[in-house]
Amino acid sequence: MEKAAEHAGNFMFTVKSRSSIFIPFSGGNRFWWPPTIAELFGHWWFEGIQWLNFLIRKIQYDQNTLKLTTPGRYLKIYPRIR
Repeated sequence: MEKAAEHAGNFMFTVKSRSSIFIPFSGGNRFWWPPTIAELFGHWWFEGIQWLNFLIRKIQYDQNTLKLTTPGRYLKIYPRIR
């Protein structure tokens, strides 16, 4: 279980690092919509559902940069990018 939490934290850190490339000018976003990051979970999912549980909880409670959503909900909020 401890490894699942460690791997989830590492994954979250990696995704947050990648997301910073979309905010290049003094914290301002050059896009009018928030960038999305799609990730293939399979190659990180060593511990099965425990890893996904830790990841969702870490994204919700341990940071405030990343937000979870679904593609459908994102397109309802930002319909002009379809």
